[in-house]
Amino acid sequence: MSSEEITVKTKINGNKLWSAVFGSAFETMPWWKALKFVDCDWDQMPTNLVGHARVGIDDPEFEEGEKIQFEDIRIEHLVKGLEICIEKGYHHCGIPISVDLDYDSCAGDAILQCAIFSELIYG
Repeated sequence: MSSEEITVKTKINGNKLWSAVFGSAFETMPWWKALKFVDCDWDQMPTNLVGHARVGIDDPEFEEGEKIQFEDIRIEHLVKGLEICIEKGYHHCGIPISVDLDYDSCAGDAILQCAIFSELIYG
């Protein structure tokens, strides 16, 4: 048996991923400053092209008076964030990020950070 890495693709339910991340209490982390849902909710992903979750990030590196960075998040962003977390083998708050969709605030935070920055920046 070879120790070479292989890629295994799997399917997950998009709505369950959406609700797992946005229901994780990620916004309790101090860098998340705003959360607004447009044509969706924390437990129901958008069903149209307009719907998204808008998150605000207050970068600790910002100078006094700099603005909060806002990002519009759609399901494809969460998929990207989850893929990056798994590929990089991220453990956030000691918990490996996986497709189990049972996320605490640390895992939800990590997926959103990777969705926006393609890596973990905070925490």
